[in-house]
Amino acid sequence: MVDESQENVDVLLVFAGLFLVVTATFCRTETCRRTTPLLASLLFELVLVQRAIANDASVDTIPSSPLSSNIAFVPATTDVWVNGLWFTSLFLSLTTTLVTVVTK
Repeated sequence: MVDESQENVDVLLVFAGLFLVVTATFCRTETCRRTTPLLASLLFELVLVQRAIANDASVDTIPSSPLSSNIAFVPATTDVWVNGLWFTSLFLSLTTTLVTVVTK
């Protein structure tokens, strides 16, 4: 009976660990996806500044990026709910893994 219980704990640990890795990857991807347009725009502006400096041109002549970090970002309600569910799933998976390791 104890051996069977130990085997079940091992299986639970493996599945919880795998689920944790997949969920963490989705959370990371979803979080980074939102900032990509802003980062691309600012990177393009930095390249223009570097070109101006390399050509001994005035940096003031470079047009500023249409996107700025001062723009307030308001996510959609569905995005907030989906991200909340992802992070809740991540938390539950971490908790399950921790309890399984402590039990083992």
